[in-house]
Amino acid sequence: MENNSSNSAETASKMAVEEVGNNLFYCDMENEFSEIKHLENCIGNGLSAVTKKIGSIFRHTNRFLYYTSTRAPELHGMATTMTAALINNNRLSLAHVGHGRAYLIRADMIEQLTDDHTMAAGMIKGGIMSCDQARYSPMNKVITRALGYTPKVEVDLDELVLINGDVIVLCSDGLSAMIEDRDILNIVTSTTNPVLACNELVTWANKRGGRDNITVIVVYFGITTVTSLLYNIFH
Repeated sequence: MENNSSNSAETASKMAVEEVGNNLFYCDMENEFSEIKHLENCIGNGLSAVTKKIGSIFRHTNRFLYYTSTRAPELHGMATTMTAALINNNRLSLAHVGHGRAYLIRADMIEQLTDDHTMAAGMIKGGIMSCDQARYSPMNKVITRALGYTPKVEVDLDELVLINGDVIVLCSDGLSAMIEDRDILNIVTSTTNPVLACNELVTWANKRGGRDNITVIVVYFGITTVTSLLYNIFH
């Protein structure tokens, strides 16, 4: 799937961030959304109410984008990918649609927490293409799931308990397509300063081609504090 233009993609991204943000930060996380019971019978079964609520917000945002695009010809077909994380005490809730990524770094190891919703990822699962082949394949840009493209969307939900010293990295494919996972691990564990970590990640990505916009968030989780930085680079 592709957007009609970079303008509509940018509009979809901005609208999605605002819609998710408004619903997430201006709601009472202890009250149940109307979709919670439905989600309990779907992919969110067994997850906490907070994680299910974030899934509800994603589903609502998907409908909002889709029906907005049907009323505005210049926005027809607009869509965006999104990966969101919420830390509630020591519990991390994740919601994900698209080809952005969330990573967990723990004990000097890095783990990708999200699946890429791309044609290349599907081909890897089907045994048609290796991971090395997929990394440089144009199929990486063919997105199979996005917010706003259809009236309904499947949202990947996950959660885990964080421990002292964990690091969470959220990034767009503008970063992950340019830097190997082991390089992300080495850069992020070389400091506990999110500013330095994000600067270095963006610098490496740009040195290796920087073919797309880069968004990265680094969160250092501690017993009493959480330090994070959102770093958004457009070039």
